[in-house]
Amino acid sequence: MPRPWCLAFDSPPSLPPLRHVLLGINAHLNYARLLGPEAYAVRLGEIELLSAARIADLLAPGQVLLRLAVAGFGVVLPPPE
Repeated sequence: MPRPWCLAFDSPPSLPPLRHVLLGINAHLNYARLLGPEAYAVRLGEIELLSAARIADLLAPGQVLLRLAVAGFGVVLPPPE
Protein backbone atom coordinates (compact mmCIF):
# COMPACT_ATOMS: atom_id res chain seq x y z
CA MET A 1 0.00 0.00 0.00
CA PRO A 2 1.42 3.45 -0.89
CA ARG A 3 2.75 5.47 2.04
CA PRO A 4 0.12 8.29 1.82
CA TRP A 5 -2.68 5.74 2.25
CA CYS A 6 -0.86 4.09 5.16
CA LEU A 7 -0.47 7.46 6.86
CA ALA A 8 -4.15 8.29 6.35
CA PHE A 9 -5.54 4.94 7.52
CA ASP A 10 -3.07 4.36 10.36
CA SER A 11 -3.23 7.84 11.85
CA PRO A 12 -4.11 7.85 15.54
CA PRO A 13 -7.67 8.84 16.48
CA SER A 14 -6.22 11.46 18.82
CA LEU A 15 -5.17 13.65 15.87
CA PRO A 16 -7.31 16.74 15.30
CA PRO A 17 -10.10 16.20 12.72
CA LEU A 18 -8.48 18.64 10.30
CA ARG A 19 -5.31 16.56 10.26
CA HIS A 20 -7.36 13.48 9.25
CA VAL A 21 -8.96 15.49 6.44
CA LEU A 22 -5.59 16.67 5.15
CA LEU A 23 -4.11 13.16 5.27
CA GLY A 24 -7.08 11.84 3.29
CA ILE A 25 -6.82 14.57 0.66
CA ASN A 26 -3.10 13.89 0.36
CA ALA A 27 -3.75 10.18 -0.18
CA HIS A 28 -6.38 10.86 -2.88
CA LEU A 29 -4.12 13.27 -4.74
CA ASN A 30 -1.10 10.99 -4.58
CA TYR A 31 -3.14 8.07 -5.90
CA ALA A 32 -4.41 10.21 -8.79
CA ARG A 33 -0.88 11.42 -9.48
CA LEU A 34 0.21 7.78 -9.90
CA LEU A 35 -2.49 7.34 -12.56
CA GLY A 36 -1.14 10.26 -14.61
CA PRO A 37 -1.51 14.00 -15.14
CA GLU A 38 -5.06 13.81 -16.50
CA ALA A 39 -6.35 11.78 -13.54
CA TYR A 40 -4.56 14.15 -11.18
CA ALA A 41 -6.15 17.22 -12.80
CA VAL A 42 -9.62 15.65 -12.63
CA ARG A 43 -9.22 14.67 -8.96
CA LEU A 44 -7.83 18.08 -8.03
CA GLY A 45 -10.79 19.72 -9.77
CA GLU A 46 -13.21 17.55 -7.79
CA ILE A 47 -11.52 18.48 -4.52
CA GLU A 48 -11.56 22.18 -5.40
CA LEU A 49 -15.25 22.11 -6.32
CA LEU A 50 -16.33 20.17 -3.22
CA SER A 51 -14.15 22.30 -0.94
CA ALA A 52 -15.59 25.54 -2.34
CA ALA A 53 -19.12 24.22 -1.78
CA ARG A 54 -18.24 23.22 1.80
CA ILE A 55 -16.78 26.65 2.53
CA ALA A 56 -19.90 28.31 1.14
CA ASP A 57 -22.02 26.06 3.36
CA LEU A 58 -20.04 26.96 6.46
CA LEU A 59 -20.14 30.68 5.67
CA ALA A 60 -23.91 30.64 5.23
CA PRO A 61 -25.95 32.10 8.09
CA GLY A 62 -27.32 29.66 10.59
CA GLN A 63 -26.12 27.02 12.98
CA VAL A 64 -22.58 26.33 11.80
CA LEU A 65 -21.71 24.09 14.75
CA LEU A 66 -24.73 21.91 14.05
CA ARG A 67 -23.73 21.57 10.38
CA LEU A 68 -20.20 20.65 11.45
CA ALA A 69 -21.54 18.07 13.88
CA VAL A 70 -23.71 16.47 11.19
CA ALA A 71 -21.42 16.63 8.15
CA GLY A 72 -17.97 16.87 9.74
CA PHE A 73 -15.10 19.09 8.73
CA GLY A 74 -14.13 17.67 5.35
CA VAL A 75 -15.65 16.72 2.05
CA VAL A 76 -16.53 13.28 0.74
CA LEU A 77 -14.96 12.45 -2.60
CA PRO A 78 -16.60 10.05 -5.00
CA PRO A 79 -14.61 6.88 -5.71
CA PRO A 80 -12.08 7.26 -8.53
CA GLU A 81 -13.34 6.06 -11.87
